[in-house]
Amino acid sequence: MPLTIEPIRAASELLGRVAGRHERVLESYWNESRHTFGVHGSTDSGDHLTTTATCILSFLDGPGRALPFFLQTNAAALDSWFLSSEWKSEDLREHNPYTTSLAIAALSGVEASTLTDAKVQGGLAFLADCAGPAGVSLQNYPPSGFLTYWTYRALVGASDRGAPGPSLVEPVQRGISGAANWGEQELRRQVSAFVCDDFDVFDPLQLAYAMAIVDHAAARAGRRANHATISKVLEIIFSSQLPNGLWSKGLPIFHYSALGSVYPFSFETLNALLHVGQRPTSGESVWGDLFAPYLPQLMRAVAWVEAHEIQGSEARGWRSNNLPSASEPDAWATAMVLTFVESLNALVNEIVRQDTLRGFEATPAKVKRGDATRDTWTALELGVTRIRGGSEQQVKHVLFDILVGPHLSRTTKAKAWSAILYGPPGTGKTTLAREIASTLGWPLVVISSGDFLAEGADRMGHEAVAIFKRVARLRETVVFIDEVEEFVRDRAEAPDYPQRLITTAMLTLLQTLREAESVVLLFATNHVKTFDPAIMRPGRFDLIALIPPPSLSEKLRFLRESLTAAKLDTPSSIDDLKEPQRSTVERATFNEWRRITDEIKALLEATPVDRDMRSAINRLLDQFGDSLVISAGDWTEWKTRETIVY
Repeated sequence: MPLTIEPIRAASELLGRVAGRHERVLESYWNESRHTFGVHGSTDSGDHLTTTATCILSFLDGPGRALPFFLQTNAAALDSWFLSSEWKSEDLREHNPYTTSLAIAALSGVEASTLTDAKVQGGLAFLADCAGPAGVSLQNYPPSGFLTYWTYRALVGASDRGAPGPSLVEPVQRGISGAANWGEQELRRQVSAFVCDDFDVFDPLQLAYAMAIVDHAAARAGRRANHATISKVLEIIFSSQLPNGLWSKGLPIFHYSALGSVYPFSFETLNALLHVGQRPTSGESVWGDLFAPYLPQLMRAVAWVEAHEIQGSEARGWRSNNLPSASEPDAWATAMVLTFVESLNALVNEIVRQDTLRGFEATPAKVKRGDATRDTWTALELGVTRIRGGSEQQVKHVLFDILVGPHLSRTTKAKAWSAILYGPPGTGKTTLAREIASTLGWPLVVISSGDFLAEGADRMGHEAVAIFKRVARLRETVVFIDEVEEFVRDRAEAPDYPQRLITTAMLTLLQTLREAESVVLLFATNHVKTFDPAIMRPGRFDLIALIPPPSLSEKLRFLRESLTAAKLDTPSSIDDLKEPQRSTVERATFNEWRRITDEIKALLEATPVDRDMRSAINRLLDQFGDSLVISAGDWTEWKTRETIVY
């Protein structure tokens, strides 16, 4: 879908400003001594279990999926507080599907070990019994999408962490399946009601929760998002939006005897809906495409957010539009609003990212290889490199340890974001970039020198700025820039002033992109010696990796395996190569060595078995020696080069 970037960028800036307040605003409701969130501020008395659970879930269920520092440092106290509190809300009994589902969902994200506690196990047994094809309800109200969704999420969260005891494994799985079945049935029921104009039955919030359950179950089972179904459901839901940006409150979930009926807050529902279509670990990227047509409607909800912020006596925030007007914001409603804004900001960024990737004609992302190791992450035949100040290592080990592995790890915080891959022509630098992107499960953008020259040589600097501005919209993408020598040439050797300006501009662009830590940037070159010295200093690139041809031992292993597969014996002379034949084998790229191997196979097949092959093989290698990409003289110089790790 064609996008007008400027309005979307303006929306992103607005959303970013509000989303950036998430932690700061909710911390103003946090009571440090009681280890709980107050409803209207930090000095509220009483234990507010559902408010506290909702505030925790606003961090865990949002794009960041992590607790802020002030909650991380109180995780153990939070666990103890949850386990010692009554799981009730106002006059709702202990162990009801409202408080129990929110409590267990929150605990699943705070500390998995707590889930084995008897209180949690009892709660899981209760929720498993509640969940079923009939949905989850409370106080004889009809089945509630809100309750069924959070019961399902609590059971799934606990199950995925191995929490249910032996006697609960089967009941919990039955409960998960039952809730998922309800979601499918309710989705069909609500769509049918809408199509038939049966507005006594149709409830857009119920439809949203049903869709969220169905898609979550599909993602958990490894199935792709059902684009047609999701698109139709979104069309129906957003066509039901009210002029104020929210939705009608629909049927009550339950009621409090003193406070009256309780309804889903539109932002709670939007948060569930905005999970639909996400497949962060599968390589599937439909989330942005699904929601892009409804950005204007989502921004109408943002307009409600802007217009209804309240400054209370202790804290700023929002109240649900389903509650009577008052001067004090509620922590739980504030948490839901901030999570929505944060999620929408992530969605807008994803829409811009996908549009940018299409503009670059990027290679789509593949499934992340989380089980990759330094030995298995690539099948490429890479050589050996000497680390400056260290010993020789396999190139694939260096690249994995410094560049690939940290991005696969959930715990490693220090990550490399840029590397120069330099070496002789034909050593597989472009293929290596594809392997890095494939292992990470990220898209690959390839930019060549022709892209910088698209508007002519005199506009090269302007085009570089434009390209890097587009790259800055990306995240979790491998950007491979090939043949870059002309854009980072040593300014002291540059023939003219415009060339020096281009190098200076490129230095600034590289620094900005590296500091953003959003894409892995790979420069490929055969001539790193022509680079400006400032490019090679720490801070712009994390790794300067020599990519040589495969080592002599790797090539001979490939030859033996190829001959064995062809049922041919390996001549003994292969293991005792002399100069200049040994140098010929060493400097052959992998593709060149593949051709040489084919010639050796043909030679052996045409030669009597008992004949001495040394002379014939030496002549064959001599014939190839002068035509190899790397000359004998260049090879002597390449063997002195090193890999630099900053």
